[in-house]
Amino acid sequence: MSLSRSFSLLKNAIAPGRNWNQVRHDSHGAWTYRRLAVENVPKSHFMIRDGLMGFGIWWILWHLYHQPGHIVGEYDYPDPSKWTDAELGIPPDDEE
Repeated sequence: MSLSRSFSLLKNAIAPGRNWNQVRHDSHGAWTYRRLAVENVPKSHFMIRDGLMGFGIWWILWHLYHQPGHIVGEYDYPDPSKWTDAELGIPPDDEE
């Protein structure tokens, strides 16, 4: 007996007569269980979705490349090698 057949028998034993992949309708509208509900969605909706997503990704990447100061800061980083011991609070070597 195949594995898929075993699962089919198990599902029928748990809920006999239930169609596990059907579209259900209730007071909140149609919903599905374990299946994509894209039966009556026009192709233009998918094209608009993909176009808006592509535009959004392009917008983010464009501005990250051309205006990196928004992410890493818009100031010059200090060079720690130029700091003096007094600025760092380190006492002199000859002090006991």
